[in-house]
Amino acid sequence: MSRGKTPSSGNSRTTQTFAQGLAGRSNAFGLLRLVLAVLVIVSHAFPVGGWGPDPMGGWTRGQAELGDLAVVGFFAVSGYLITLSARRTPLIAYLWRRFLRIMPAFWFVLLFTALVVGPLYYGRGQGSLTGYFDEPEGPGSFVGANALLMMRQFTIHGVFAEAPIGQGVLNGSLWTLFFEAVCYLIVGGLAVVGLLSERRRWVVPALAAAFYSVSVVTLFISVTSFTVVELARLGSVFLTGATVALFRDRLPFAGWIAALCAVTVVTTALVGGLRTIGYVALCYLILWAAGRAPRRLHRIGSTNDLSYGVYIFAWPVQMALAIHGVPAWGIGWYIVSCVLVVLPLAAMSWWLIEKPAMKLKNKLPWASGAAVRTGAAACADAATPSRSPAAG
Repeated sequence: MSRGKTPSSGNSRTTQTFAQGLAGRSNAFGLLRLVLAVLVIVSHAFPVGGWGPDPMGGWTRGQAELGDLAVVGFFAVSGYLITLSARRTPLIAYLWRRFLRIMPAFWFVLLFTALVVGPLYYGRGQGSLTGYFDEPEGPGSFVGANALLMMRQFTIHGVFAEAPIGQGVLNGSLWTLFFEAVCYLIVGGLAVVGLLSERRRWVVPALAAAFYSVSVVTLFISVTSFTVVELARLGSVFLTGATVALFRDRLPFAGWIAALCAVTVVTTALVGGLRTIGYVALCYLILWAAGRAPRRLHRIGSTNDLSYGVYIFAWPVQMALAIHGVPAWGIGWYIVSCVLVVLPLAAMSWWLIEKPAMKLKNKLPWASGAAVRTGAAACADAATPSRSPAAG
């Protein structure tokens, strides 16, 4: 009889569940978010620097570029962590924390772009600031039109007009934040009606399958609504992460499955199916990697998370450096230069905006007391996945 018990104890690592593999703070989500944000920089470096499209688009037969896969990673991580937060936190507290995590820094980057970056590069191109604040689609319009996350105005006349590409686009990364916020609302709504409970959690993978179905349809039928196409694509990934969170007590956390998922991602990237089965495999692989990363890497980004700042500031930095001729040094040095310039801006965003804002998470009168303490104790704001992104 004792022989029957020995193998299971010896194979405890292979029979772990996600609940065990990602228990508590024993994970590298902070590092993963930072790496994903840098991968978005790498992807954008090719077109912004004048080298043409990200070559991964060709390797995957147009299915995805490197930046697309990085954003998928962000949404997988967000889906997992945000679902834990929504399941254990009262709705008002949940919404308040999500607001604090995403909106103050977003507003800050809009104002920084309109009042600092814009005047610098308008003046560079026009020789003065005459007319900058008077344009119909000037800085005031840029901030006001985009203030609610839906990016409706990407340009300010005359700013970044000298860039190799982009037609003066001031920030080509912020559009994903709207879809992340919509996913927050979807999960919050599911929590309110009890569909994140253990008995009803099957609804979430069913909903994910529905989103994947719509995403597949958009590949074969022309859908003119960008919102529908991207919500289907990114929402399916977010809900996949949510599914892992809800079934983490049953889903195996195994290296051999991760290896199989890696093969699946590569295969679907080469022959087709990346945006369905490939995305599911990529979600598993990313979440598994967060738990299997060396323990010494777990502290990166766990206290001071610069990934959100890197993501939201990277594009204007890349455009500015392209205008100043840095791509002439070669794509490697261009990418390194972009990272070195954006890190101080991300640190400024974290220390001056994001971290102070998060200190207010328990300050809402109707979200205080035992309810908030319960939510905070359960997930410690779930390592705040909106530090992603969010978000490319």
